[in-house]
Amino acid sequence: MSDTQNQEILRLQKENKELQNLQNMVLGAIPVGIAIIDRETCTIETVNQSMSTLFGAPTEAMKGKRCCQFLCTAPEGFCPAQNNDLLKEPFEDKILRVDGGMRTVLKSVIPVYYKNRDKYLECFVDISSLKETEEQLAHTTYWLRLATRAGGVGIWDLDITTGEEHWDDQMYRLYGADRVEFPDGATAYAQRIHPDDADFQKKEIQRCIETGCDYSGEFRIIWPDNSVHTIRSFALYQSDSARHPGHMIGTNWDITDQKNIEEELLRSNKNLEIASVRANELVIQAEAANAAKSAFLATISHEMRTPLNGIIGMASLLLDTGLTGSQRQYAELLKNGGESLLAIINNILDFSKIEAHRMTVTQEPFNVRDLVISSISLLMPLAEGKKLRLTHNVSPEVPHLVSGDAARIRQVLLNLLGNALKFTEEGAVHISVEYETKGGENQQLRFSITDTGIGIAFEKRNLLFTPFTQLDSSSTRKHGGTGLGLAISRQLTELMGGTISYEPNQPSGSIFSFTVKVAPGTDLSIPPVADAQETENTVLRGRRILIAEDNTTNRIITQKMLEKAGCSTDIAHDGKEAFEARMQNTYDAILMDCQMPVMDGYEATRKIRAFEQANKKHSSGRLPVIALTAHTSAEEHAKCLEAGMDAYLIKPVRPAELAQTLADLIDLAQGGRKIFDRAALLERTGNDAALVRTVVRAFLAEIPAEITNMSEALRTQNYDGLSISAHKIKGASANVGCAALREAASVLGKSVESRDPVAIRKCFESLCRQYSFARSELEKSNV
Repeated sequence: MSDTQNQEILRLQKENKELQNLQNMVLGAIPVGIAIIDRETCTIETVNQSMSTLFGAPTEAMKGKRCCQFLCTAPEGFCPAQNNDLLKEPFEDKILRVDGGMRTVLKSVIPVYYKNRDKYLECFVDISSLKETEEQLAHTTYWLRLATRAGGVGIWDLDITTGEEHWDDQMYRLYGADRVEFPDGATAYAQRIHPDDADFQKKEIQRCIETGCDYSGEFRIIWPDNSVHTIRSFALYQSDSARHPGHMIGTNWDITDQKNIEEELLRSNKNLEIASVRANELVIQAEAANAAKSAFLATISHEMRTPLNGIIGMASLLLDTGLTGSQRQYAELLKNGGESLLAIINNILDFSKIEAHRMTVTQEPFNVRDLVISSISLLMPLAEGKKLRLTHNVSPEVPHLVSGDAARIRQVLLNLLGNALKFTEEGAVHISVEYETKGGENQQLRFSITDTGIGIAFEKRNLLFTPFTQLDSSSTRKHGGTGLGLAISRQLTELMGGTISYEPNQPSGSIFSFTVKVAPGTDLSIPPVADAQETENTVLRGRRILIAEDNTTNRIITQKMLEKAGCSTDIAHDGKEAFEARMQNTYDAILMDCQMPVMDGYEATRKIRAFEQANKKHSSGRLPVIALTAHTSAEEHAKCLEAGMDAYLIKPVRPAELAQTLADLIDLAQGGRKIFDRAALLERTGNDAALVRTVVRAFLAEIPAEITNMSEALRTQNYDGLSISAHKIKGASANVGCAALREAASVLGKSVESRDPVAIRKCFESLCRQYSFARSELEKSNV
């Protein structure tokens, strides 16, 4: 063989090898499973990588196997490929993977002649995902049709180019039309739409086509039976890639019932609005009536307390003088009568507060046995006068100390005990106290008052605890009263988380019982203090007090109380005289009546505070001003403090209460304790006056904010917040040199540990007073 022939053979072999390599590359890269099968033996001769992946088996494992073992699910001995029909075009088939999974494929079989034998070239395209998508689409379409059918939603398709409109069956049902009569939906629409809505809807659809936006609207249609239906319509605008108009595909549904409901709701809302306006008018009228009642009660209380102050005060002064036996008896009757009348006034005010939901209860530790014994002591003279036995028993299980509203419990106990003594002529009255429930924070005590009195007739028991009701309402009834005591007692026990009840005592008499919630008491350790009366006498002796009071009787009583405490007094008959006296004379304190002619006590106090502020260098400082008023409301208290008064006493004023208040305020105001140590602050700042001013300004800006925080924390019982603010004030006060304020903050911080709201509030009020004094001293010192 010549060299040329050899070279040609080598070239052909090389090309053949390259072609073979290219063929292998194509078979390996093509995402279609390919297999070559011997037609006679049905043996798999070649498979590519895609075929291996499709069946989940290595290529070497598939080669040499019969096609029924891998490629075909037909039984052995039957070859579907030999069916000439299958050789015409691809067909769907199922294959079984090695892992047992089934896949759907598009299979094609091509007869080929290869390597001198008849073969099959089989191609497999995995269409499993496509089939799943088709199934999901069919499922979604089914549910969409079901939903639109169930929801009464019709679907329409408008060809914007041709103007043809295709409707589904539901659209024809919505319009009361027949497909045979109206094969084109546009014609049915034009026939049915309400003439008043046609132009607007046409313009809206045209606008959406021109702007390429979606359509949404409502319109009315008229059925053949002349009934009017409201249709809600929504459509999506579709265009081709060149933004040429294509289709609007939309929905319709009947909202006639909804529109009817909306119209009915509008009518109802209108009626409701009218009713609401009327209700608001009634509320305003009720509030006005309630305000008028409150104002009336406040006025009556004030007008009655003013003369009562004179009656009780004069009787008290008389009892301190040398009286004969009959004179003392008359004075005691006078005082007792005044105090009884005062109790009636207090009952009426209490009932009014409870009715207006303005009554609150407190939690403070108290001794149960002491409370019972003190209550008995108050009424023992009445029992002895009627020769009745008054006994008591407190169960050994009841602890000495519990936490609750001792004042309100005593009020209920005294009312029931007083009634028992009033309606019992012979025999005994017995008080017992025992646990109703015990354990944990929610304990309940039961107080029972048993008497051997007249009892209560069965038919009148339903009148118990009813306001302003007397069981004996005849003009000849023996026992007096307002009929408020039991009603107030019931409401107070409910406020304290308890109940009140009645049962007959056999063979005669009554048993009244009430329960109250209490908590375990905390025995707060209180540092020993000097005798209160001795301290007051020491502080008040020789003090000069200005009394501003227009009522002669009250003036005399107050003057005598102060003279007895060792004070000298000056008199001002109105607020103007009080202000002038303050400017001209030196006093230790002022007792200021709130309601006086010419100038009232509020205005006089404001003018006094302005005078003190304007004359800080020359005046004697901030003089304590104590309000004397017959008003009892919290609003009145706030009004007094806002005017610049330091304390608030309600007429009739008790001598001990007056002395204690005066002693406390005078002691604080006149240096009984160090309010501000200017020298210490200067030393601490290296005598840097500018730095001192900066520190004081920061202090006066910081403390009011902390006091505001503490007030809110006290209201919400945020004890952690109270403790933090108290600690801040304590540190700031120490830095500035306000020792009394620092001490008050320290005491408040310790009281927080007790979790006793009453004790904490008292400490907080003390801190507020101390800050008021500290601020006055800081402003006066001109640092």
